[in-house]
Amino acid sequence: MEVDMLTVALLAVELSFGVAFNWFMAVSERRGWTEGYLSLYAAVGVAVTLAVILPVLGWRNAALVAGAFMASGLPMAVGSIIRTVEARRREERAIIEALREAQDGDT
Repeated sequence: MEVDMLTVALLAVELSFGVAFNWFMAVSERRGWTEGYLSLYAAVGVAVTLAVILPVLGWRNAALVAGAFMASGLPMAVGSIIRTVEARRREERAIIEALREAQDGDT
């Protein structure tokens, strides 16, 4: 199997992106930005990976791979966001209920 210089260069770009995106993810996690939305960060990583390797894959193959990732990943991403929103609503209701009980106890 012969590997051309374009492929090697693109893999070096992919590695650089991976290192940079890992740093960005670490910062995002520390700031709480990823909470409930980690699947969207993963989707961005997949999209960038496909975009970078596009010259090797070609448009048809890249579109097929992107479609496969969307078909398998979209239900998980949407489900994750819905579960996060529902959990936050439950937490808000619990806080409101606790405040009401505390207020009723004061009177």
